Amino acid sequence: MSFLSAPPSKPPNLVFFTSSGNYTPSLGVQKIKVIVTGGGGGGGNSRVSGTYLTATGGGGGGTSISFIEKSSLSLVIAITVGAGGSQQSVGGSSSFGSYCSATGGAGGVGINYNQTSTPPVGGVGVGGNININGGGPSSSSEAQKGGDGGSTFWGGGGGGGVANGGSNSTAGGNVGQAFGSGGGASGCDSSARNGASGKSGIVQIEEFF
Repeated sequence: MSFLSAPPSKPPNLVFFTSSGNYTPSLGVQKIKVIVTGGGGGGGNSRVSGTYLTATGGGGGGTSISFIEKSSLSLVIAITVGAGGSQQSVGGSSSFGSYCSATGGAGGVGINYNQTSTPPVGGVGVGGNININGGGPSSSSEAQKGGDGGSTFWGGGGGGGVANGGSNSTAGGNVGQAFGSGGGASGCDSSARNGASGKSGIVQIEEFF
C-alpha cells in the first residue's frame, strides 16, 4: 500500500514540538508525515577589537521530511528540537528518533565591509524522503548594514541591522523570524553591536488515520 493510497477514516491530526520531548502516536494512527527543521545560526558581530566591520547573517537550519507507516513506528519516539544559535554560533540539530534529522545553520562572521566573503552555509536535512538545505545568509557591501539571516522551509530569516552613525539603537541585528531561520547581523557604528540569535527549529508530525 502506498502512503496516500487509502482514504483516511477521519481528518489528520497535527502535533508540534517546539522543544524536545517524546512523541507517542495517537490511537488509530496508520501513518505519519514528519517535518524536522534544525535551529538557525546566530548573526555575525560587526565590530571586533576596535576594527569596524560589517558581518554576515546566520544560516538557516536544514529540513528533513519523512513518510512513515504504522508498522515502522516505535511506541515512543524521542524528539530533539535544536535551539537557535546565539551571536556567531551554529544552530542546534533537530531529530525525530533515528528516522530523520536536520542540522542547524552556521553562525555569521564579521568581515571588512569593502571585502568579499563567502557567507556561512545553511544546515542540511538527513535521512528523510525529502531533504532540504537551509538558506545561506547574505553579506553586505554597505559599511553600516549587516547581512540578513538565512531562510528555511518555513520562511525568512532576521534582517540585518542598519546604523546611521553615532550610537544608533537599530544597529543590532534582528532575530530569526520563521522556525529555524538565521539571525541578522549587526550594522557597524561607533559602538560594538552584536548579531541576533537564530530561531529555534521545530518538529511537526501529521497523523493519518
